[in-house]
Amino acid sequence: QTFIPEDGSRTTVDYKLTKGWNLIAAVGSDSDFTDLKACTGSVMWGWDGSKYVVVDEPEANQGLWVYSTTSHNIRVQAVKASATLTIKPGWSLIGPSNNVNMPDHAAAVFSYNAAYNAVLDDHNLLYKGVGYWVFVTEETEVTVNTE
Repeated sequence: QTFIPEDGSRTTVDYKLTKGWNLIAAVGSDSDFTDLKACTGSVMWGWDGSKYVVVDEPEANQGLWVYSTTSHNIRVQAVKASATLTIKPGWSLIGPSNNVNMPDHAAAVFSYNAAYNAVLDDHNLLYKGVGYWVFVTEETEVTVNTE
């Protein structure tokens, strides 16, 4: 059997990978990272709260590091996934599957595009498909809706 999602239940994101390291986000469940893995050597790295780990099957709203040997434009499709992200005190690597408000209690937020970019005051939003390092001082929740 083949699962055919209802109309509107899929989401896409276009990644503009640069040569070198890229910080991206898994935008939903059941993501098709075939093209992404082909141009990045099949390795995606996540953060488990204390160290980097290889990620075979990314979860929705997870921040991911990928290394690309050349610049590429890649489109990834996934099943939309609403979620409540619980961010524990300290550093977390997240990536929203939709635009969301900045987490409460955020003391520092960085994205990466050939260099780290402080984005704490960047329109008070975290953007779909972008990976972020987030430092919070207290446990906080961020609701990611697919509407």
